[in-house]
Amino acid sequence: MDFQLSDEQVQLKQTVRRLAEREFLPRAAHWDEEEAFPWDNVPILREAGLLGLALPEAYGGSGGTVFDLALVMEQLARCCVATAFIVGQQNGFGAKAIALFGTEEQQRRYLPGIIRGERLIAWAMSEPGAGSDLRNLVCRARRTGDGYVLDGRKTFCSLGGVSHLNVVICRFDDVQGFPGLGAVIVEDSFQSLRQIKENQVLLCKILTEGIIQPLVNCIGRQIETMSPLPAVAETMEGMTESLSQLQQDVARLKRAADFTLANMPPSKFQTL
Repeated sequence: MDFQLSDEQVQLKQTVRRLAEREFLPRAAHWDEEEAFPWDNVPILREAGLLGLALPEAYGGSGGTVFDLALVMEQLARCCVATAFIVGQQNGFGAKAIALFGTEEQQRRYLPGIIRGERLIAWAMSEPGAGSDLRNLVCRARRTGDGYVLDGRKTFCSLGGVSHLNVVICRFDDVQGFPGLGAVIVEDSFQSLRQIKENQVLLCKILTEGIIQPLVNCIGRQIETMSPLPAVAETMEGMTESLSQLQQDVARLKRAADFTLANMPPSKFQTL
């Protein structure tokens, strides 16, 4: 496997580093201290083409890879973590769900505004009782007429405090496990959507009690049969397995570090 960056990736990394040091670093401490959302940075990110870096070119994005996105976020985070987080959210999670699993109508309706920074998008998956354990999510989408009624609570919703769009992971018609999971695009204009801000950048609770959503807002479910698309369930299951493996790896490393430190002679600490 070749880990060498391409010439284009090196140039991208250098360009974003210069941009971040010039535009974002001077006020990064201010945004953190005030716990305020850096709205001034959104137009700069748009002009630099970073809000659609990893989204389809057909809707105004750059069609870059997830690795390109990681390189960009790394350079932004050196100067302003909040700004890096915006780029990550606009290119990933909810936006990526629409790009990968949304209908052509949904992509045409939502992706251009996301890429232009006109509509910030939140990812509402974690719940107070289940965390990010997808198998045990309880937020329900119940069929009624030509739509669905959403009932449930979400927490730690990324960008939820300032979002215009919210991709809410739900359990459809009480089907258990991954086969019952899907997502619904909820716009902030719905009166029954309550966004409780804890921190404008990272933390927000979303209450979806009694929201009625049309079928056309469902992601990852076939409208004709309302059965889940296998790719969504497989993607979610793979993500859960990856997170579980990561937790196990971190735990092993911690145990190894604790053992090493506990058995290290005092002379090894003298340089500290």
